[in-house]
Amino acid sequence: MEIRNVINGEPGPKILPFGRKTLQASEVTTSTDGSVATTFTFDSPVYLQEGVEYCIVLYSDSTDYTVYISRLGDTVIGSDRTVSKQPQSGVLFKSANYRTWTPEQMEDLKFTLRKAVFDTSASGTLTLANKTLPVKTLEANPIRTFNGTGLIRIFHKNHGMHSTSDNVTIAGVEAGTYNGIAHSDINGTYTSISNITLDSYDITTSGTASATGDVGGSSVTATQNRLFDVLQPQIGHVVHPQTSLTSTLRTTTGKSIHGSETPFSLAATTAAENIVLGDNYYSDIPHLVASDINQTNEMSGSKSIVFNLLMSSSNANLSPIVDLKRINSFAISNRLNNPTVSSTDTLTGDGSTTAFTLSSSPSSVHLLAIKKDGKKLQPIDDFTVSGTTITFDSAPGNGSKVIAKLTNTVDFEEDTAIEGGSSSGSYLTKPINLENASTALEVRVAASVRSSSSIKCFFRLSGGEETRRIEDIPYTAFNTDGSSDTSVDPSKGDVVLDLDFKDYKFSASALPEFTSFQIKIVINGTVSALPARLKDFRTIALAV
Repeated sequence: MEIRNVINGEPGPKILPFGRKTLQASEVTTSTDGSVATTFTFDSPVYLQEGVEYCIVLYSDSTDYTVYISRLGDTVIGSDRTVSKQPQSGVLFKSANYRTWTPEQMEDLKFTLRKAVFDTSASGTLTLANKTLPVKTLEANPIRTFNGTGLIRIFHKNHGMHSTSDNVTIAGVEAGTYNGIAHSDINGTYTSISNITLDSYDITTSGTASATGDVGGSSVTATQNRLFDVLQPQIGHVVHPQTSLTSTLRTTTGKSIHGSETPFSLAATTAAENIVLGDNYYSDIPHLVASDINQTNEMSGSKSIVFNLLMSSSNANLSPIVDLKRINSFAISNRLNNPTVSSTDTLTGDGSTTAFTLSSSPSSVHLLAIKKDGKKLQPIDDFTVSGTTITFDSAPGNGSKVIAKLTNTVDFEEDTAIEGGSSSGSYLTKPINLENASTALEVRVAASVRSSSSIKCFFRLSGGEETRRIEDIPYTAFNTDGSSDTSVDPSKGDVVLDLDFKDYKFSASALPEFTSFQIKIVINGTVSALPARLKDFRTIALAV
């Protein structure tokens, strides 16, 4: 059965949305007198426009079916009454191929058409919630073991688990032993994680590694959260005149990587926010869709996102429509972190001493960033720590300079590094070549920087007496720490609508002559939903 358009008084080829229903032979009911009906119930209401002609098309691939009709002048089955007028105002068409139609002016199909009558005195609520998140297949050998410990690091890009209370299930480590740790000691569910970065976290197994290295194979999977700072719900819907559809949203709090937010808190029903479908939803804190294991263990089984769509109509023939096959949301997450150094110790080796005292005690050896004569040392393999005592695997040579920094992130690297740096938010210009040598730089930018975020600016120079390629030179911070020339008050206002841009200036003078330079801007913050936003960037090289 199909409901189609009509073209020039004949059945057309266009089938209306949801206007096709197919029945199996077992669903067809028969009778000898036409008293028993076969009912076609469409999967969704089929909307017909007022004043427009439509048709119903009934066909089968089998010739064993017949339908009851009336014919003018014939006798009604089971009676002596003669059909003296057409019961319907329409026209019956017949076709052998569903495309070429022959009208039968004297005949009419026997049918009963039922239409929906909507309750105008009440509203209907459609509740939509997130599906279970799929697990993530990690890159090859995503597990790092550390010699002599059961602690392992999982490299998992954008995992969205920024709280130590997060639960994670690791699977897919093939049968075998990996640097002394059995696969069965790795596969499983862990109820806490540690040493969290945007793209990695540590878990503790029951085994003990015999070596440091990256293992695991190519089939390792892990559960994950999906963080978002901006959400755009795409829910296919139609709102007719005299109908209405309003939407509310309940979300679950997330946590920024270096923030203080409390995750896994689903907004109460009374705290649901009104939203506009298709528009961006902003907030001043991050939110998340939790993995199934986190929804179970941290949220008592609640879903992470709940949409309520309130539908109503003042016309009994009309209702708003929601297309359940066209439902999705675009979620945007800002990769924002705030790597910091809480203490710095400078140590000098004498060739025999292996143990030194630090000014502060780290919570983990992996939060110590140590360089000896500019070379980065590896925790566990090159040094260990107990309280405030750091012990090197081999004594630093006589006169060796050792810099030990206590940080809040593993594998810490300064923003002045030749490549990379621990800050995830950074913008690098292309190297800029000058016709004439310069000795000063000035950078100006308009920025909206909240109290929870910051911007820093760096430069590197080449040319003149500096013969190295600019790509091989570390960066130098403006004003020694990357800050602007003068203090600028934090921006305020709406998260999006009023970003409150202010002017920032970074300058450096009395520089060695240079003919090439490159600028690096670093954006840090403790609230991923409130990153610094920049515009109108310009830089000038000056010959002063």
